Amino acid sequence: MTREELLAMGLTEEQVDKVMADHAKVVQAANAKADKYKTDAQKAADLQKQLDEIEQQNLSELEKEKKAREVAEKQAADLQKQLTQTAVEGIFAKANLTGDEFAGIIGALSALDLETAKTNAESFVSGISKRDEANKTQWQKETFDKTPNPGAGDPNKGGDPGEKSAAAEYAKQYSQQHNPQSTQAPTPAPVPTMTF
Repeated sequence: MTREELLAMGLTEEQVDKVMADHAKVVQAANAKADKYKTDAQKAADLQKQLDEIEQQNLSELEKEKKAREVAEKQAADLQKQLTQTAVEGIFAKANLTGDEFAGIIGALSALDLETAKTNAESFVSGISKRDEANKTQWQKETFDKTPNPGAGDPNKGGDPGEKSAAAEYAKQYSQQHNPQSTQAPTPAPVPTMTF
């Protein structure tokens, strides 16, 4: 309301001044509250913006930490695989099983955890070693069976067991030439024994 409207209603100048002063106080208080709310709203918007930035930074930090953890875990896994591969290679090398023919099995065992890889490597090496030993024994037996006796004929092939090989004859002659025998003393006569 304006001053003129109040005067038109029949209020005195004093009354109009008082109403206008009271109204001005109420308007000023309302304006102050409105300004405070406006300032608070701006502060809230600024705080929300700061909070959003902090959350973004935290997400960025979390993402950085996650990536760093992933890198560390990959490095640990790589080191574990290298340790396992070194242990497996050591088991194979100890059994003299090295070379490209064992690279595939070494690589496969290296993908396992350390204890399982070591157990499997030792089992594999044991099996290979047993097989190799059996093959070696068989080869030695076959070679021995096929080798003739150098000191006598082979009775299985119709030879005379008393017959001496050429090598045995040569060895005898060589020995006699280089190691001449001294003349043997005559054998003493037997001494009679008496019984009582």
